[in-house]
Amino acid sequence: MAIVLDNSDGTHSITTSSTSFAYTCTGSNLLLLVTVGVDDSGTVDVSSITYNGVGLTNANANGNYNLQNKHSRIWYLINPATGSNTLAITLTGDPSDIAVIGVISLTGVHQTTPIDVAGGTTNANGTSLTKSLTAAATDEWQVSVVTEDTEALTASTNQTTRFTNTDSSFSRIAGGAKALAGSGSQAVVWTVASAVNYAMSVVFISPAATTST
Repeated sequence: MAIVLDNSDGTHSITTSSTSFAYTCTGSNLLLLVTVGVDDSGTVDVSSITYNGVGLTNANANGNYNLQNKHSRIWYLINPATGSNTLAITLTGDPSDIAVIGVISLTGVHQTTPIDVAGGTTNANGTSLTKSLTAAATDEWQVSVVTEDTEALTASTNQTTRFTNTDSSFSRIAGGAKALAGSGSQAVVWTVASAVNYAMSVVFISPAATTST
C-alpha cells in the first residue's frame, strides 16, 4: 500500500507554553506527525502532545536536535482518531522568542512499526541543510522540520515544503514531507541563500504491509 498525504497544517505560531486547535484526519492506516520548531535562548522543550486525548510519542527520544537557540522535534501517533479532534501541545515553558507547530498526517502507513529510522543534524554557517538516513524499503516517505536563522528556505532533494512561518523576525521554521526517491541512503535537503545556524529533525516512514491474496 502506498503512502499518501492526508492533511497538513502549519499555521500555529506561539509564544506561550501551550496551545490547542482542531485537526482533521481521514483515511486508513493513518499516522499523525507533529513537528515543533522552537527559537528559545533557554531550555524550553516539548513536554507533551495529545490528539483526542491520546498521547503522542517523541520520534527523536534519543537525539533531540539543538544549536544556538534552535530546536527541532518530531512526535507521532499511530492510528489517530478520524474526523476533527483537538490537538494539544504543552511546552516546558514559554519560549523566549517563538515556537511553530506543524501537523502532517499520512495514510497507507505501517501500523506496527511506522518509523523506519529517525535522525537529525545541527550545523553552524550552512547553506545546504542536509540529513542523510538509510531507507530500508522503497515507497517510504520522509517528514522533517528545520529551525534556522531568518533566510527563506527552498525545498531541494527529497523535499516538498508543507508549511513555513511567515513571521521570520526570530527564526525561520519549516516542515516538509515527500515520497523518497528509493531505498538505501537518501538525503533530505533544504537550501538557503546565505549561511545559517540550524537544527533539523527527520523521520523516514514505512508503508503498510501488502496483504497477499
